[in-house]
Amino acid sequence: MSLFLQQSKITNDEVEKLLHVSDATATRYLSILEKEGKIVQSGKTGKGVSYSRI
Repeated sequence: MSLFLQQSKITNDEVEKLLHVSDATATRYLSILEKEGKIVQSGKTGKGVSYSRI
């Protein structure tokens, strides 16, 4: 969540690079935050997907 203090939107690739985790781990982290209602996904698949803080 602290990443959202620096940027309003973040992508899976940015989470991977900033946290030094795999694609699967970044996706899992973002999915958990989305299910908890803390972030919302914009876009369906691929490079067009970003996440915003609610």
